[in-house]
Amino acid sequence: MKFRSHINASANTATLPLGTVIDNRYSYNRPYYLGGFNPVGQVDDLEMKVITSEATSLLTADKVGYVYANNMQYSGYIFHDVKIDVNFNIFTGEVSGDGDGDEDTDTPTVDGISYQLYRDNATATVTGCLATLTTLDIPSEINVSGNVYKVNAVKTQAFMNNKTITSVSIPASIAIVETDAFRNMSNLKTLYIADMAAWCAIEFANGNANPIYNVFPTSTSRWGKVYVKNTALTTLDIPEGVKSIGRAFYGFKSLTSVKLPSTLETIGDQAFANCTSLAEIEIPASVQSMGSVFFSCTGLKKVTFQGGVKEFTGMTFYGCKALESVNLSEGVEKIGKMVFSSCAALTTISIPSTVTMVDMMAFDGCSGLKEIKSYATVPPTAAVMAFEGVDVTIPVYVPANSVDAYKAADEWKNFTNYQALTVSAIDDIEADNNAVVEYYTIQGVRVDNPSNGLYIKKQGNKVSKVVVK
Repeated sequence: MKFRSHINASANTATLPLGTVIDNRYSYNRPYYLGGFNPVGQVDDLEMKVITSEATSLLTADKVGYVYANNMQYSGYIFHDVKIDVNFNIFTGEVSGDGDGDEDTDTPTVDGISYQLYRDNATATVTGCLATLTTLDIPSEINVSGNVYKVNAVKTQAFMNNKTITSVSIPASIAIVETDAFRNMSNLKTLYIADMAAWCAIEFANGNANPIYNVFPTSTSRWGKVYVKNTALTTLDIPEGVKSIGRAFYGFKSLTSVKLPSTLETIGDQAFANCTSLAEIEIPASVQSMGSVFFSCTGLKKVTFQGGVKEFTGMTFYGCKALESVNLSEGVEKIGKMVFSSCAALTTISIPSTVTMVDMMAFDGCSGLKEIKSYATVPPTAAVMAFEGVDVTIPVYVPANSVDAYKAADEWKNFTNYQALTVSAIDDIEADNNAVVEYYTIQGVRVDNPSNGLYIKKQGNKVSKVVVK
């Protein structure tokens, strides 16, 4: 007997739709079906319980109809306590074919894991697993009928709502994890990462594509562990050579410390979102743009930029309610939408002279601000609600010749206490023309290669304020 059924992994059931031919009695020219019975005793789809062990897989049902269609009625036989030995040929991936009962070899199940094969480039995408699998150890390649396929992706919702799996291992070959692939895996306790550099490069379609989020549920008593090469992680030292980080650490709630490499160029949206134990981080000068990197990092207190970031595209520090200190380096041109929204612990902010845009709700909910310093001689364009929830009576320090312009500019004009910026009178100290020149931002951060903007120049014993163009 050969037939296809629909598997419900969470309920451990298999449903055979009524009308699937499983036998023919040619002497009567009648196709026979297997059927179940609805609550009023009528023939309906057959739902069977899946029972698996090391030795076999069984489909069982208390009552099964073996019937044929007789006009508008079904006739046939009723069997009780039915058991069907399926010899592990249970497929949880999508099934296609001509209905003759032959298995589609493009969707094999190997060691309990289901795949979709792509023969043109010899790759395989993980699509699901057997209902009883508790340890999901994804291999870097599989062998099907003598052909080797590189396992490089995990399909949308492949393991969504799986309550059986407790451990997941991800090989270095995985490059793409699609939307909600690991969503709501409430019993996942352990994640094994084969290679840190490869993990950073994975394209996670959303936060729930990353299994880390499931390892750390809301209750701290239920937190699990993340391992790299069998070493449990609470701190990260991203290796030199890594140029980009995707949503690699989304929801890593036990993470306390991160060291980023000097080679890093891109930190993707939500890369460290919901890392609630992360308290401090330093961003290398090689990074030029940041989106919602630290979204809802509720324990983050201090961020230090080494210079280089030109644009905060949006929601970078949204919900970082403990953030007390952040230095925005000269060269920043745009503070995007909701970048500091709900950063209630932030008491002071210095806006570099290079900033031209403060977007909608950029500082919304920054109720703890005690002062703002803007070094831009031309008031940055401020979108609607840019400073919503900020006390309009706090001192706002701007260049002396720009006070009137700020008082007339949209959103800036709401503030009532403008003060002129002052610079220390240090230009009279003699210079040593042979000494090494050093540049610092107005906030005191050293910059090796200053871009356009206002800087402090130190040469020997002489210190002066300069504009680099």
